[in-house]
Amino acid sequence: MRPGRASASEWWGSRHDEHNTGQYGVDTRSPGVARNARIEKGELRFKAPGDDWYGGRADRYTVRFTRANGKVDTRVIDADGRAGSVQRVDLLPNTRTIRVRAVDEAGNVGGWKLVRR
Repeated sequence: MRPGRASASEWWGSRHDEHNTGQYGVDTRSPGVARNARIEKGELRFKAPGDDWYGGRADRYTVRFTRANGKVDTRVIDADGRAGSVQRVDLLPNTRTIRVRAVDEAGNVGGWKLVRR
């Protein structure tokens, strides 16, 4: 790398990042999607994605519970482990489907993961 030039690992596009800001240090990489999501013993369990795709630690998770009567409840849960750790979220009564996605400290959101009961 030449002095004053960013490497490809720091500037992965012609305008630096996914949002084309052209500014060094802006966090635009979203978290990954929760993996191995399942319902087990009254909990949603999933393998945590990271802050930037599948590395690091997400800040929090948005969890949407759809109940049998169609009501949707949304909860924000703090992340309690690094990428690859198992995260656990208690289910609400009469939950039919659950969607979960990671959010990083910059507000970037990962994709939804759907789990059906």
